[in-house]
Amino acid sequence: MVPAVGLDARTALDRAVDSDEEPVVRAGIWNLCHDRESGPRRRAEATDEIVAHARSRVPADLRALRLLNRLTLDDLLPELTADSLERRRMAAHLLAWELTTPTLGDLLIDTVRHLLADPDPLLRSHGIVTVGRSQLTALLPEVEAMLADEADAWVRSWGQWCLSRFAPPDPADDPWAGPWATPGS
Repeated sequence: MVPAVGLDARTALDRAVDSDEEPVVRAGIWNLCHDRESGPRRRAEATDEIVAHARSRVPADLRALRLLNRLTLDDLLPELTADSLERRRMAAHLLAWELTTPTLGDLLIDTVRHLLADPDPLLRSHGIVTVGRSQLTALLPEVEAMLADEADAWVRSWGQWCLSRFAPPDPADDPWAGPWATPGS
């Protein structure tokens, strides 16, 4: 049985959710302690307040937005164009693996196209994963062309994974195919 949180601790946690300077601290405490016990109106208000605070930071606190499942492509775009390689890598990772809102359209395709052309192999890998996970079939020819000249083993591995997701199934892998399944026999 999980021990109950006392009133003093609950008051301190509420204060931290409402006033801590770090959005990721607010989001973490909110997810751990308040999500199940608050009413839906309080949850929505507090989540919206934390999201607004996270987005008001420069740069935006992507970790807090991810914790609250409010991360969008608009949040990632400034980071994907940052001068810092580490910030671009973090944003590309979040785009590939953590983006929770469905994003369709030319903006996502253009963003991923830039990742595929980046000189950093980790950014190219995240671009390929985004193609596969977001089912960006329009970029498959670019992934195929890229793999022909790719030197990095990880990028080649992710590229093969991506292309295999869209390959038609091999009839030899069909357990229902065989001499017993031929028509007319």
